[in-house]
Amino acid sequence: MGSKPNWLRYTSILALVLFLAEVVPFIPTAQVVTQSNNNITIAANVKEVGPGQVVVVAINDPKETNDIGFIVQNLRVYVGTTLIPVTNQTVYVLEKGTIYYLFLTATPNKLYGEARQNRVGLANNMFVYSGYNSTNMEAQVNMTLNPYLTYSSTSMMYQYQLPSSLKGLIYNNASKTVSTVNTLNLWPDTNSTSASEITVSFTQPGVTTVQVQLQNLEDEDNSYSPALVLAPTAQSFLSQVGFLPFNSSIPVMYEDDYLQAVPFNDSTFVYFNGTPVYVAQNVTYPSIAIGQNVNTKIFADNEYPSFVTQFGVAVYDGNYTMYTTTVVTSSTYGTLTSGQVTPAYVNGTSYYNDTVKDHVPGLNTPVQMTFTDFVGFSNDISSTVSFSPITVKSFSFSVSSPGTLKVYAPDNVTNMSKTICLPATAVLQYVSNGSTINMATITLKEEAPGSPYFTLTSTISYGKYSGIEYSSALSEVAVTVTPSEYSTTRLVINAKNDIGASYYVLGYKQNVNSSGIGSITVYTPTLSIFSPTTQYVTNTTRTLTFVFNEPNLKFGVPTTLIVSGKDLVYNGTTVATAQISILYPNGTTNSSALSNFGIKTLTSPSGNGTFFITLVRSELPTSIPAGTQLTLQIDDKIVIQTLTASYIFQVIVPRVLLQGPTTGYSSSVVVYLPNLEGSGYTHTVNVLVEDNAYAQTNPKAVLIARVTIYLDNSSLRLIPDQSYSITVTETAADSGNFTGSFTYYVSSTGYLYINNMSTGLKASKIIGGAFNVSYISSATSQTATGMASVTTAGITLATNVSTSESGKAINVSVVAPGLVKSHSSSIEFPLEVQALLWNGYSSTLVPVHETMYVKEISKGNETFMGILYLGNQSIANSTSLAINNLAGNGY
Repeated sequence: MGSKPNWLRYTSILALVLFLAEVVPFIPTAQVVTQSNNNITIAANVKEVGPGQVVVVAINDPKETNDIGFIVQNLRVYVGTTLIPVTNQTVYVLEKGTIYYLFLTATPNKLYGEARQNRVGLANNMFVYSGYNSTNMEAQVNMTLNPYLTYSSTSMMYQYQLPSSLKGLIYNNASKTVSTVNTLNLWPDTNSTSASEITVSFTQPGVTTVQVQLQNLEDEDNSYSPALVLAPTAQSFLSQVGFLPFNSSIPVMYEDDYLQAVPFNDSTFVYFNGTPVYVAQNVTYPSIAIGQNVNTKIFADNEYPSFVTQFGVAVYDGNYTMYTTTVVTSSTYGTLTSGQVTPAYVNGTSYYNDTVKDHVPGLNTPVQMTFTDFVGFSNDISSTVSFSPITVKSFSFSVSSPGTLKVYAPDNVTNMSKTICLPATAVLQYVSNGSTINMATITLKEEAPGSPYFTLTSTISYGKYSGIEYSSALSEVAVTVTPSEYSTTRLVINAKNDIGASYYVLGYKQNVNSSGIGSITVYTPTLSIFSPTTQYVTNTTRTLTFVFNEPNLKFGVPTTLIVSGKDLVYNGTTVATAQISILYPNGTTNSSALSNFGIKTLTSPSGNGTFFITLVRSELPTSIPAGTQLTLQIDDKIVIQTLTASYIFQVIVPRVLLQGPTTGYSSSVVVYLPNLEGSGYTHTVNVLVEDNAYAQTNPKAVLIARVTIYLDNSSLRLIPDQSYSITVTETAADSGNFTGSFTYYVSSTGYLYINNMSTGLKASKIIGGAFNVSYISSATSQTATGMASVTTAGITLATNVSTSESGKAINVSVVAPGLVKSHSSSIEFPLEVQALLWNGYSSTLVPVHETMYVKEISKGNETFMGILYLGNQSIANSTSLAINNLAGNGY
């Protein structure tokens, strides 16, 4: 980029652009000169002052309201070191408030013929002069004008004609509103070679001075040049892509202080005929193709965005939106458009000749875009112009999930200030052989102005016929397929490359396509039994439920399938067929459509593709012999797959299992009469009934059943009138496992009690006999029994040593099956210990009797353990831990 004066080096430029009825916000940063102190602010709308121009300086002093005299008294203006007097006739106030204006100009009041030619800082012998009605003015070809600046012979001052938008807002010293304001003319002092800077300062007594310093364009040492940068959209494109596209309208931010003729109008200088001045553009490929200057129009003069706090009203600061191109400004390579927004363009023929024929430009060609204003101030942007083929990114989509078609097409970005569109073709074809089913023209929308990416939403649904529809309003391509096409097709997107990318990158002398594939995501459907959960069921089972999952439907919304005969219909299209087949043991088969079993609709309430299909027993044949198999068959039309799930009817025999206090579960166990009498030594027998047939009668509920306990004598013959009922409860719905228990003990008088009820029998009557547990299934009327044989058990005691020293531990073990209560609790019981105590002086040993405790080593274990200490004073007795210390008793 060309040189800039120091004050411009760190300035970033943005602007507000309106292009082809589409708004793209470019927000300028500070362009004005400003300084603040103690809430007092001074600001100027531009940094440079030249002939014929009006510059406003605003002073905002919140402490001084509508006091022009005070402002004049404390306001100073210097050109170099020369003080320029300020009077009440050149200072104005906004709405009698605290914002005051001083309008500056540096315009000579001389006949054109008397004006000095070749003025320093002005090119081409061009001289800027004041408005149309000046008596000192003659219209000449090489003369430009400021239409809002006129010379008043009455006031002997140049006057600025305010825009109508400020009518009634600006007041003079007499507190009257004005439509024109007097300017403070800095000429001829600005024509002095020593006048490089113009300083405007304001001092509130007792407060630090605020000031602005402006540059004098007529100073021979002034190195002013406009600022020129890519607009944000173009800069973003360049950052993403790495080059600028050929033949595109490229927005730039052009900052030229001198072009801003007046502060409150979006106006530049005009030529003698009243047309706005042009900015010449020259687009050149250095060392390859040289361009010429082409006059172009300013697209927009942008308001300074922070004008409210500093100026109070809209102000313009020389910040312009303009457009350029990467087409070299030579009639050899393109069409020049003098007087338009952009300087040149190429049509199809020129585009082909420039690239394929002349190779100008080629890949990575340097380009320089130079802007020169009407008085010769210039700057440039250097970049690269190149070509890149279109990339159609592959994507996936499904009925439940739309896809995003994304295309990278930097060469097709023809205007970086508006959202443009990219034409393409969508082709529905078979995956197996690539043959076309349908095709349609589609349009992808640019993600944002200046973005190299174009996108479009892609959806798919089922129908009787396949097709492709494009909606520009929805920015969507909607694909319709028959169910059988869903898993066998794909969507191919073709986008045509410009000739530059086709030739330089892909190697063709004609435009060729780039393609990408939209894959249709196909999920696998499933079918399984659901309730009952076991395949083998009784023919009395009231309901049979299957679960069908079809994941290739639209998720997230309640989904209903209409059952019409065998057809499962989704949104008017058959997506599957379903039938029930019953295979009897004799080999005959009866098949019927699903609708014949009273099922008219299937619904997935949560929209997850899961459907429950429930057959009610009353809809099935009355007679279903054991061994009959019922099968649900679903032929899925989407994935072309046959799914089956079956229930098999059979006689399910129930079973009774018992668990004694010392045994595991079995249909026949041994239990013991308690060694000790009383209810404190109650024993428990657990009962487990397995009856899946009964559970299947109501698989959603936790069921209960009854079990009867009979007593057998030692000859295993039933003892009449001795039966006891208990309840068993299903562990979970449809588990088929029912659990319960019964208890027994021997009273102190020797009678047997069952579930705390006296049997009226001596316990000795049942020794060698049994508890006979009987169950009759209410589902199948079948009987199952379990037997707990009753016997007695002795007690075996042992120690780990026969002799022990004083203080040593003795392990005492007792094997006593008759003392074990159950598998859910453990006990401790006492033993009597006889000790012969020796006092060390007598040969006579005195016997004493003490109690020690032994503990069941685990629940349901017939072994009890205890530890005995003799004469160890440090060990404490613990019944719960079966630790026994005779010394703890005082010995």
